[in-house]
Amino acid sequence: MPKRIIFFVLLAIGGISFGSILVRLTPAPPFASGFWRLVLAGLVLWPFALVQWQSFRNLSKRDLTLVLLAGLGLAVHFLTWMTSLFMTTVSSSTVLVNTQVLFVALGEWLFLKQRYSPLFFLSMFLALGGVFLMGGADLSFSSSTALWGDLLAIAGGLAAAVYFYLGGILRDRIPLAIYGALVYSFGALFMGIALLIQQGLPGFFDYPPITWLWFVLLALVPQIIGHTLLNYLLAQVQPVFITLAVLGEPIGATLWAFLLFAEKPPGLALVGGFLILVALVIVPKKGLLKVKIEPSVVH
Repeated sequence: MPKRIIFFVLLAIGGISFGSILVRLTPAPPFASGFWRLVLAGLVLWPFALVQWQSFRNLSKRDLTLVLLAGLGLAVHFLTWMTSLFMTTVSSSTVLVNTQVLFVALGEWLFLKQRYSPLFFLSMFLALGGVFLMGGADLSFSSSTALWGDLLAIAGGLAAAVYFYLGGILRDRIPLAIYGALVYSFGALFMGIALLIQQGLPGFFDYPPITWLWFVLLALVPQIIGHTLLNYLLAQVQPVFITLAVLGEPIGATLWAFLLFAEKPPGLALVGGFLILVALVIVPKKGLLKVKIEPSVVH
């Protein structure tokens, strides 16, 4: 696999892994953080999208519908996962939302007739086992509230799988800036509806200046650097590889938490991180790389 792709994967994981830290630092409800994260990220990309006006005009109704569905998947991912954090343990939520790789693999097997080697399945289950250990391995089925929280986390994983799966289809023919601007805007629309229902109009704007700084950082780091790079890579590699690579996010989040909050990870978390790294090293690259790559062109 080209070193360029490996570099972008690592950079993207670094970006998205900083998301949980920024959410923790942002003194605003999660729905508001998610809404403004997507709105501001969309505003960054729209000028680049409009420069490619001809490509924008050539989008078919089918493609626009699929982008809308991808935006819905992104919004549902944020809404369900963020809600699950308040109903079940963070550990349970983290483990279950990362089942997205299973959903993408299943979707590619059913609809694209993709076949995987035994080594790929070994790497996938090693990575999921590592996430399980890093999450503390304490799935909470002890109460109805915790059970609903766990189910919401699984729904968040399924929604993320839809987002990445559709992105893998659309990025083969839609330029990055146009796709990113549209999918973030559609995601913001759905999150805005949820925020309006939850908190009304004050939930959009009633924040001090420092909170807006955190909103901007959420948009620039985990969304523009993280998600936009992942969307770029969807034109280069199969979506299942992206969702597998995203399992490295807990490693980055643990490292940031140690550096910024002096939170020392337990021994099981270190073992889990090692398993994830092993999985990402041994995963077979053959069959996960898309047929044609043109390094000189940023789609």
